[in-house]
Amino acid sequence: MKKILKRFFVTDQSGRVIDSNTEHLTDNGRGRINHTTRRTAIRCPNCRRPITDINKQRGRCDYCRAQTCCDNCETRCKVCSRRLCGRCRRGFVGQSSTITVCPICLSHLRQRQTFNDRLLIQKIRYQRQIINQREVARLRGLQLQAAGIRSRNQIQIAGMKTRNQIQIAKTRINGKLAMIREINRLKIALLKERRNCGQHSYRNF
Repeated sequence: MKKILKRFFVTDQSGRVIDSNTEHLTDNGRGRINHTTRRTAIRCPNCRRPITDINKQRGRCDYCRAQTCCDNCETRCKVCSRRLCGRCRRGFVGQSSTITVCPICLSHLRQRQTFNDRLLIQKIRYQRQIINQREVARLRGLQLQAAGIRSRNQIQIAGMKTRNQIQIAKTRINGKLAMIREINRLKIALLKERRNCGQHSYRNF
């Protein structure tokens, strides 16, 4: 029986074997050949995926300096562009979608979000105060308008009463003047009658 063993190794910069490929070729002498291939690779300590190429390694996390990342699990902080592993990356819900950030930037973003929420609350309160003031001013304007209408109505009513009283007074005065004229006419007629009667009596004598 013949055995042929071939091994292929892939090492990183420090000489550590990250990928090994072993081929076994056996011949039992009777024309039967058995070929066996075995491949082993180190796994990423972060995502546990096998790393078969040195170019897939991305170095350690910039935040914890403990976990090593590969091209499958490497993420970047969208604020400071730090390399993050799966344990250190965080999610922040922004205006459009969830963004990946580091814990430091997450704290800053939460503080900023709290500040923006306070500003929004103050803006809403200010707008409500403006709306309330406008409503109060509108109600006062309506009240003043109603008071003006009532004043004009009262003035018109008073004017109508005054005109009616003047008209009544004029009617009474005209009636009295007519009575005086009638009395004077009767007096004149009576004087004429008396005068005529005196003349007739004088002629009789």
